Amino acid sequence: MYCDLGTSSKFMCAAGTKVELPCDKPLNIKNIRKALAFIFDSLNKKEERWREMCTSWDIENVQITHLEHENGLLPTAYRVLVRFHAVDKPYSVLVKVRNPEVFRAEGVEENEVARNCNYLEKYVKLHEREVKFNNEIAPSASISVPAVYYTQLWDLNSNQEGIIVQEDLIREAVVQNVYNGLTTEQVGSVLSHLAEFHASLLCDVNIDETLSRFAPLESAVSSVDRNKLVDDLRQLYTQYFNSEDHALRKFILNEANGSVENKRKRVKRTVLAHGNLWTTNVKFKKSLLGRASTEVRGILNWQYCHEGSPIEDIACLIVTSTNSNVRKEHTNTFLHFYHEQLKENLRKRNKDMPYTLEEIHSMYNDEYPSQVFFLLHSHIPFILSPIFSGKATDSQKEMLANRMRDAFDEIRHNYL
Repeated sequence: MYCDLGTSSKFMCAAGTKVELPCDKPLNIKNIRKALAFIFDSLNKKEERWREMCTSWDIENVQITHLEHENGLLPTAYRVLVRFHAVDKPYSVLVKVRNPEVFRAEGVEENEVARNCNYLEKYVKLHEREVKFNNEIAPSASISVPAVYYTQLWDLNSNQEGIIVQEDLIREAVVQNVYNGLTTEQVGSVLSHLAEFHASLLCDVNIDETLSRFAPLESAVSSVDRNKLVDDLRQLYTQYFNSEDHALRKFILNEANGSVENKRKRVKRTVLAHGNLWTTNVKFKKSLLGRASTEVRGILNWQYCHEGSPIEDIACLIVTSTNSNVRKEHTNTFLHFYHEQLKENLRKRNKDMPYTLEEIHSMYNDEYPSQVFFLLHSHIPFILSPIFSGKATDSQKEMLANRMRDAFDEIRHNYL
């Protein structure tokens, strides 16, 4: 059974310290016994299943796996598997870690981490948003998210790292294949969850105070190397984007000059947007064959959450995570479905519907260019990354290419 080893305030990554536990690769973690004690302590306080297992069986061993190339878990995360005697399946929990050392481990030059506080400050603030969401929004809002057992803010001044210990959905849920895209049924399931979530926010008498703690984020365009983005697109899809070079550069410039604040002001009633709602941040319950079903199990990784349009996440999901034929044929149906779901959820709470269907369509059209930009600049690194390189079939690559080309075609015809 679990033996208290004392609490540690650190879950540090540092070069040269090898984990002494079963592991798929050497990990750089100091004070492993104290780190495990810290994780176990947080589970003891909030996780009933963990407490039951600890009081019934002895721990046989612990395996820590570094999760590389998993979207939404950067700068780094670990899966901790605890095996108990006489229990076939291990207990699993995720630990997200934020500190300067993990940036060095991810290949960021040490002098850049040491000297550039602004570089780290952005990630400190994103971690703070996720902590605030988990502590202030998730417990009372109607949204399916992984349970969180412990959070710790990242403080550069005191050398306190950021930590989130959360439920691991690996055994019961999976993400849909990113190349195939979400099905209409899967999109409908996500929209149902968003409608219920938005209704719970809209019925909160303190909604303005709540949203004030999640100010809109700076546009992603400001941090993107525009010339490199154009070059990458032209390199990957030479024929199409070479012929559309002028339109592509004009579109990126338009997005760079756009105002996040002005767009927010055009929405008469804002809600809390996820900010990065695409395929890899939505887990569906596993089918009997181990594939993604149509039922949402959890929406992950809320570090980009902010006050925004109720349609921002819907537009992001449709543009980035459905293939061209689904988007073209079903967008109007999706928006109508969301409108009806939100209206019904508000009716149950005796609250008036704040948006007409026409306003929802208008908000979608307003969000569309930003989400196409996100599609172009987020999928390019993905295609060039080790996750994609050499693993995708030609047909899968073509599906992603069509998704980007067709989405940009609509920009070219309707927005430029």
